[in-house]
Amino acid sequence: MTSLKSTLYLPVIKTLRSSDGTTIYAEAAGDPRNPSIVLAHGLGLSSAIFDNLFKDERLLAEVYLVRYDQRGQGRSGKPDTEEAYVSKLWADDYAAVIEAFGLKNPVHVGWSYGGTVAVDVVAHLPPGTLSGVVLLAAIPHCTTSSVLAISKIIVEFGPGLTTTSDVALSRSTGKELVDTCFNDAAAIPFDLITSWYGMATLTPPSVMSFLPGREHDTTKYFEEGKNGLPLLLLYGSKDKHVHGEVLAKEVGDHFKNLKVHVVEGGSHAAFYENQEEVVTELLSFMKRTEAYTKQRRS
Repeated sequence: MTSLKSTLYLPVIKTLRSSDGTTIYAEAAGDPRNPSIVLAHGLGLSSAIFDNLFKDERLLAEVYLVRYDQRGQGRSGKPDTEEAYVSKLWADDYAAVIEAFGLKNPVHVGWSYGGTVAVDVVAHLPPGTLSGVVLLAAIPHCTTSSVLAISKIIVEFGPGLTTTSDVALSRSTGKELVDTCFNDAAAIPFDLITSWYGMATLTPPSVMSFLPGREHDTTKYFEEGKNGLPLLLLYGSKDKHVHGEVLAKEVGDHFKNLKVHVVEGGSHAAFYENQEEVVTELLSFMKRTEAYTKQRRS
């Protein structure tokens, strides 16, 4: 017999349509009466990377989990013009997700490139849309100052991720991008890491060229930070993609309600390799955001 608990945990899958007609793949799991988290994946992958979190019973007991594939990636539509990746459209995608699942003041949890989406949301959606932001080893925005937080190895991946003429380079770069997310790629279960390799092939190189340097205005985002929007920066001490201490300085200059948590020995994919520790921090952060939301409404 299927229990009520397991039924609540079954994902609800929806294909949404953004303001420009682009399809957006999204899922939710858990009890919709709980506070919500929206998970945003990293560059050129998909929300399937969060499968482990979507099955985490500690999270599901307290949080309504939502994830979606960003435009140009995964199972979502992949328009092939630069105009299709302007900031407002990223916010419109997010608005479609919020509406589809009836979310109220979700917490944005962005991993790697997924952290940048919070800027678009705050810039274009109503004030108070987000009750908090979690940067999971994530760059906070796409503007020039974020480049300092990116490791040399990521910069070197650029040509391989965007080439349209060198198939061998494209494939090897996608594999290396995934491998370096982990402390020891050889120790990751074969079915999981090969699924990540597969995801990395779904974003066309032409689309990939539009993503890293896209423009968005951080003004409102930083204003929210100064006004107390809670932010958790969580990164691994052995992350091969980003320099966590540089990230801490970048967000520390703008967010007064900031907590930094370092996963000792953690990789870029600490949410997978150090799942229990990351989940503990996420649940603790949710309590902080509830207090912030109540204060804002009073």
